[in-house]
Amino acid sequence: MTYDGKVVPVKVALRTRPLVSKEIAEGATECLQFIKEANQVIVNGSKGFTYDYIFDPKTSQEIVYKSSVYPLIGGIFKGYNGTVLAYGQTGSGKTFTMGSAHSVSKAGIIDTTTGVIPRVIKDIFDGINERSEEYEFVVKVWYAEIYKEDVKDLLAHDTSSARNLNIREFIDGSIKIAGITEVVVDSPASTLELMETGNAGRATACTAMNKTSSRSHAIFTIIMESRSIKDPDDYTHSRFHLVDLAGSERIKRTKAEGERLQEGIKINSGLLALGNVISALGENKPGHHVPYRDSKLTRLLQNSLGGNSMTVMIACASPANTNHEETFNTLRYADRARKIKNKAIVNRDPQTAELCRLRQEVQSLRSQLKGGVLTATITPSLSSEYNDREQLLQDVETHKQNTLNLSEELDKVVRNYVEMSQKIVCLETMRDNVRTTIYGLQDTARNVCDDTHDLSIIEEVTTEDSQRECVKKLRNLQQDVLKIKIDENDITQEADTMDVDRTSLDSFTSSGGLNLSHEGAERDMNITAAEKQKHILLSANMASQLQELTKAINMKEDMVNKMNNDDEVKEIKDKYEKHVKELDEQIEKLERERKQLMTVVEGTKKKESKKLSDQRRQQIVVLEDKIKHLQVEKKEKEKLVKLKAQSDTKIVKLTNDISGLKSARTKLMRQMKDETSKHLQWKKQKENEVKQLQKKDRKRQVELSKMEINMKKQRNVLQRKNEEVASTLRRLNTALMRNKQTNQKRNLIQQKKYETDVQRWKGSIDNELEVRVEVQVAKKCQKSIEEEIVRIQNELKSLDEGEKKPKTKKRRRTLLESEVHADVAKRKELEGELKLANQQIKSIQEKVEEGKVEIARYEARWASLSSLSDLRSLIKYLMNMQFDKKSS
Repeated sequence: MTYDGKVVPVKVALRTRPLVSKEIAEGATECLQFIKEANQVIVNGSKGFTYDYIFDPKTSQEIVYKSSVYPLIGGIFKGYNGTVLAYGQTGSGKTFTMGSAHSVSKAGIIDTTTGVIPRVIKDIFDGINERSEEYEFVVKVWYAEIYKEDVKDLLAHDTSSARNLNIREFIDGSIKIAGITEVVVDSPASTLELMETGNAGRATACTAMNKTSSRSHAIFTIIMESRSIKDPDDYTHSRFHLVDLAGSERIKRTKAEGERLQEGIKINSGLLALGNVISALGENKPGHHVPYRDSKLTRLLQNSLGGNSMTVMIACASPANTNHEETFNTLRYADRARKIKNKAIVNRDPQTAELCRLRQEVQSLRSQLKGGVLTATITPSLSSEYNDREQLLQDVETHKQNTLNLSEELDKVVRNYVEMSQKIVCLETMRDNVRTTIYGLQDTARNVCDDTHDLSIIEEVTTEDSQRECVKKLRNLQQDVLKIKIDENDITQEADTMDVDRTSLDSFTSSGGLNLSHEGAERDMNITAAEKQKHILLSANMASQLQELTKAINMKEDMVNKMNNDDEVKEIKDKYEKHVKELDEQIEKLERERKQLMTVVEGTKKKESKKLSDQRRQQIVVLEDKIKHLQVEKKEKEKLVKLKAQSDTKIVKLTNDISGLKSARTKLMRQMKDETSKHLQWKKQKENEVKQLQKKDRKRQVELSKMEINMKKQRNVLQRKNEEVASTLRRLNTALMRNKQTNQKRNLIQQKKYETDVQRWKGSIDNELEVRVEVQVAKKCQKSIEEEIVRIQNELKSLDEGEKKPKTKKRRRTLLESEVHADVAKRKELEGELKLANQQIKSIQEKVEEGKVEIARYEARWASLSSLSDLRSLIKYLMNMQFDKKSS
C-alpha cells in the first residue's frame, strides 16, 4: 500500500446497531435495508446510499475492524498518517464501536466486544515486535477532549494547567496542541491503562436517549517514530488519530436542561462546523475557502480531512423508524465525506530522504560496477546527471548571492522609506500650520474689508493723495491675501513619488527574499524572477541615488543656513566693519596732524629754540608710528572683510549647487515615478495576457475532455461491434463445423444405409438454412465494419489535413503539451482500430467464402432430387418448420 503523493479518498463505513429495548417497547421497526454485495443501504425503501463498507446489526466488532480499519496499520509502519473517526447521533453506538470506554482491568486487552482503539493498539505493538530486528521504535500517546470548545488534556497530572490549551500550526504543516502531555509507552497494557486513566476525567452524563452520553469530543493519538538499525538515515514518523465524536442531539428528544442543554448546543455547533468543512471539501473547487478555524475540532482534524492522512469515517446509525430523520441526516453527512480527497505522503526528513536516495543510488552503481553490469551506455547519463547537479548547485549559489544583495538593498530602501515618512509627517504638520495661518489672514481680510463699496466711498471722501494711496494699497493687499491658494496634494504627490514600488517591495518582503518556488511562479504568473529582480534592483538603485541627493542637499542647506544665520559671525562682521571705519577716521586725523606739524616745523625760524623743534619732531615720529600701527591693524581687518566676501561667494555657489541638486532630485523622482508606472502597466499587461492564455487553456481542456468522452463512447461502440462480429464468427464456425459433422454422418449413413433418403434431406435442409442465415449475418457485420473503416479513414485524413494546413496571417498559438499528446494518442488509437477492423474484414470474408462453397454444394445436391415421395416429405417438413416459426 503506497500512496506517496497520490490522491487518497476518505473511506466511509456504515455501522448500524440493533434495536434497543426502549425502541422495541415503543414498537419501532427497522427502516434500513442492506445490499452487502453492492455496499448499499436503502432508507424506507426509497432513498439509497453507497459506501465503501456496509455493516448490518449482526456484524461483529472484529469484522468491522478487520474490514475498515486494519488496512491502515500497514501504512502507519510505512510513515503515513492515519485517522479513524466515528460520527452519528447520540446513542447510535459510536463509543462502543471505537472502544474508547474499554477497561483493561476488567476485560483484558482484547475480547469479543472490544472496539477499534484497543485492537489498533494491539496490532501496532504486534507489528513492532515483528520488525524489532530491523527497526527501532518509539511510541508516544496523548489523550485530549474538546468540552464546550475548551481543549482539555486528559493525561495531565496538574488539572489546573490541563484546560484551555491552545492549538498551534507548525512550520511543517502539522497541527498540534501546545503543552499537551505526551507519554512514552512500551506495551498494549500500559497504553490501555493510560486511556482508562484519561476516561476517568472525560465528561459524560445521562440524557433521555443515552444513560452514558459523551458530552465531549475525544481524540486519542498514537505517535510512532521508527529508525532502521542498518541505515540510521531511514527515519519515519506517523500519527494515528482515533476520534470519538460526541453525538448530534435534538433537544426535544434528549430533554436536556441547564448544563446539559449548554453542552448539547456546543456539541451541535462543533458538528455543524465539521459539516461545513466536509461540504466545502466535497465541492472540490480550486481556491474555495475551507472554514477549518470555525471550530477547534475542525482545526485539530485539518490534516485528516483534505490533508496528509489516510482517513476512515465510521458513520453509526440507528435502524429504528422513530429515528428516521436523524439516521437520514447521518447517511447524507457520510455521503458528503466520501467526496473528500486527501493527499497522503510519507513523513520523513526531506534532507535525510534525499541523502538516503543518493546513497542507495551510489550503492546500486557500485554493485553494477562490481558485477560488470554497468555498460558504457550508462556513463553519458551519469555524466549528464552530474553536470546537471553541478549546474543546479551553481544556480543555487547564484540565487543565494542575489538574495543577499536584494536583502541589503531592501534594508536600505526600507530605512530610506522610514526616514522619508518621518519627513513627510513633519512637512504635513508645517503645511497645516501655514494653512491655518493663511486661512486666519483671509478671514481677517474679509472682516476688515468686506465691502468694497465702503472703500470706494472712503477713497472719494479722502482729499489727500497719501490717504488715497493707503486705501488703494489696502484694497490690493486684500485681493492678494484672498488670491492665496494652498495645493493640498503637493506633499502627498511627493510621498507617492518617493514610495518606490511598494507592491514590489511588499511581494519581495512577504516571499522572504527572491522567490524561487513553483508556487511563487504561479502566483506571479508570467513575471519571471529575473524580471522582478531587475526591477527591484533598479528601484533600489534609484532610491539610493535619491537618498544621496537628499543628504547632499540637506548638508549644503545646513551650511548656508549656518553661514547666513550665525549671529556671532554677523556680530563680529559688524564690529570689524565699524572698527575699520574708526581706524580710517583715526588715520585721516593723524595724517592731518602730521601734515600740520610738518608745515609748522618747516615754517619755524632758525631763531626759535632747538628744544621746541625737537619736541615737534618727536611728536611727528609718534604720529607716524601710530599711523603705521593703525594701517597694520586696518589690513588685518580688511582681510577679515575679504574672508566674509569669500564666504558670501561660497554661499552663492552653495545656493546654486543646491538648486542644481534639487533639479536633479526632482528629475530622479520623476524618473522613479515613470519607471514605477511603466512597471505596473507592464505587469498588468502580462497578467491580462496570462489570464487570456489561462482562459484559452481552460477552453482547450474542456474541448479535450469532450473529445475524450466522445472517443470513449466510440471505443465502447467499437468494442460492442467487435463482440458482435466475434459472436457472428463463432456462430458461423459452429454452423460450418456442424455441417461437416453432418456430412460425415451422412457418409456413414450412406455406407451403412441406416437412414432413409428423406431423413438425409431433412438434415441437409436444417444445415443449409443455418449456413445461409449465418452467411447473411456475416455480410451485414462486414458492411458495418466497412462503414466503420471509412469513418476511421476520414478521421485520419482530417488529422493529416490539419497538420498540413498552411499557416495563415492570424496570430500563431503554441499548442499545449496535453493537446499534442491527445492528437498523438488519438492517431495511434485510430490506427489500431483500423488495423483491427481490417483483420476482422479478412476473417469474415474467409468464412463467407467457406459458406458460399457449402451453399453451392447444397444447390448441386438439390438438382439430384428425383423421387416425388421424397419431394412431398420435404415440402411437408418445410411447411411444419414454417408453422413452428410463426407460432413461436
